[in-house]
Parts: sequence; C-alpha cells; structure tokens
Amino acid sequence: MAVHTIEWLKLTFSVRLDVWPVATVNGSSVRSLLFTAASASHWLLDTVVHRKDLPVLGFGHDGTVGLGLWTRPRLAFAVEYVFYAAVTFLVFPWSAVLPVLVIGFAFHALNANSFFAFTKRNPTPSPAAYAGLALFGFIAFSLVFVFAVGHV
Repeated sequence: MAVHTIEWLKLTFSVRLDVWPVATVNGSSVRSLLFTAASASHWLLDTVVHRKDLPVLGFGHDGTVGLGLWTRPRLAFAVEYVFYAAVTFLVFPWSAVLPVLVIGFAFHALNANSFFAFTKRNPTPSPAAYAGLALFGFIAFSLVFVFAVGHV
C-alpha cells in the first residue's frame, strides 16, 4: 500500500496512492471529509469574486463562470472580511473571537494592494515570486494564528 504522509503543525495528512485517492487527517476520515469540503467550497466562493474566467471542469474547451466582485475593489475588500468575520463568529468560542478578528484584519490589510492597486505595477517580478509571497503570507498567518490563538 503506497501511503504519502505529510506532517504540518499538529496535523498529519495521509493519502493512499494505490487506490482512488483516499485522504485522512490525523487518522480520521470525518476530518478528511470536512477538509475536502472546505477545499471544494473554495471554488464555489471563487465564483463570486472572479470575472467570468473560472473554468468549470478545468480542462479542454470548458465553460467559465464568475460574478465579477473583483471589478468592485472596495466592495470586494469589505465582503471578504465580512465573510471571514462571519465564519469566525460561527466557529470560534467567544473568548477567541476578538483576537481572531484582529489577526484576520491585519493580514487582510497587508493584502490591500491586491484590491486597491496602490502600486500601479505588480510589485513582484514574476508569477513565481508572487506565488512565493502568497505562500509566505499563508505560512506567516498560520504561525501567528497558532501562537496567538493556539489555546482554542
């Protein structure tokens, strides 16, 4: 049985490669289903913000969807944070809500150039550099979040 395991923070991701990919998170298929549902829902949420450029299947002569919220940057900035806040209120205990909202707003503000184009040219020299910066931001957010709200 070919199993690929990744350990990150306090989670262990395992994927069996010898059958239709089956993933577990910390050995629990329930957590895996939640993780998969959260990943798939990202595409659904992207349909709200993308222009009509989001492929439905992702290959071939595929149809595209998108409602174009990104064409209205102020509204997009507000809607994304409101969504983050709503999920925060639904998921976290009251004692953690304020720090989670503050951390989220701080990192959302760091990404404001993506919405408002304060710099008229892309500040990253290449798509690979942009991807690296995004990955760095994700890791930084995760570390700050774990250290600030890790007791939750």
